[in-house]
Amino acid sequence: MTSGFFAPPRVAARDDWESRRLASMGRFFKGRGGSKDDDAESGIPCIRYGDIYTSYGVAIRHVRRHIPAELAVSYARVSRGDVIFAASGESVPDIGKCATVQIDDAACGGDTIVLRPTPELNSLFLAYALNAVPVQAQISRESSGTMIVHTSVGRLRDVRFGVPGLAEQAAIVKYLAHANARIDKAIAAKRRLIALLEEQGSGLRDQVLRSGDWPRRRLKTLLDRVDQGVSPQAENQEPGPGEWGVLKSGCVNGGSFRADQVKRLPDGFAIPEAMSVREGDLLVSRANGSPHLVGSAARVSGLKHQAILSDKTFRLIPLPTVDADFLALSMNAQAYRQQVRTAISGAEGLANNLPLSALKTFEFVVPPFQFQRELVRMVEEELSTLRLTMNRVTSEIALLQEFRTRLVADVVTGQVDVRAIATTLADVPECESRHLDDPIHTLESDTREDEVADE
Repeated sequence: MTSGFFAPPRVAARDDWESRRLASMGRFFKGRGGSKDDDAESGIPCIRYGDIYTSYGVAIRHVRRHIPAELAVSYARVSRGDVIFAASGESVPDIGKCATVQIDDAACGGDTIVLRPTPELNSLFLAYALNAVPVQAQISRESSGTMIVHTSVGRLRDVRFGVPGLAEQAAIVKYLAHANARIDKAIAAKRRLIALLEEQGSGLRDQVLRSGDWPRRRLKTLLDRVDQGVSPQAENQEPGPGEWGVLKSGCVNGGSFRADQVKRLPDGFAIPEAMSVREGDLLVSRANGSPHLVGSAARVSGLKHQAILSDKTFRLIPLPTVDADFLALSMNAQAYRQQVRTAISGAEGLANNLPLSALKTFEFVVPPFQFQRELVRMVEEELSTLRLTMNRVTSEIALLQEFRTRLVADVVTGQVDVRAIATTLADVPECESRHLDDPIHTLESDTREDEVADE
């Protein structure tokens, strides 16, 4: 990365930026329409509120849903340049997230609010500014609700921020397009490295599991029982001291237990003791928003909160002749992942779900009990170095994401002046602006796709 590019000059208070209420920037109207049950393979493009904070970034260039033309009359219609807000969500950070429509015509479902900007505004600049930390903080302060959080047209109208002239708005959009592309390229390279390291770890497990002439047995013959929980309505925040929570679907993503993936249960909820999570439990993800994370398995370690199982998570109780760590090792090998892919691809209407009936038929090699523990020890010694590298690279990605968040905030609030740099940059073709279609990554938003199954 070029240091000069990422160090535009800082400036004092900008007299040429006008502080304006969002109410002065266009006309508001509410989205309306049916539910996901209306979705079809083709037809009229349709934008739903949940997709704004899980699937889209600042721009919507490629709509991911469609509805039949005969149902479109019951939906609000949006056009190029409109800005769509998510009016409801499971957490405060979701509320007020917005994206600008960059296609000519689409339907817009309920729980959305649409702003049709006035001509002196660049809708891409608006989307960047409205999604930046300073404006999101204003929207969050005015949001209401606990289980489901809401905002309204009245609250959005009072949001205030600085707006430059149209030429500088365009310069900001061009600069951020290039900046995001460079940051995305660096993050993508680091994620490829992590994927290679994970593949190396899976290969190591497979190699060890193939090293002996051991019998193969179906999972159902290795278990005493399988537990599954419930998914009550819960607040999308971690429980406090003495409070209970329910595990999120992404609690074992990637084969590691994530102690912060717990949602607070409401006061007065009757805790089913049989579903309480305990240190050492072997958990398997039944459902997930990302197919490649379905079937993730890990043992509970470092439990932070009192929690119960959700119905998106299985708890496997092995027989005394099966070591739980060995079973967890086997469920993070490539041979297991192939069985998961086969099972979920064959489940009609359940592409992101792993049926228990299928899981129980999976085959595993089963060495003698004492040798199971020895294999675990051997693999853990080899994996320790890989984990250190993956943790370091993951931290580097987090730093890049934090840098992106700060940079966007500085640019759209006029704390840095990018006009001179923008004149040296080429226009970014639409095919090279894919980051505009993807969520602006932050430390919080990276898990959103993983948690779609919770909603």
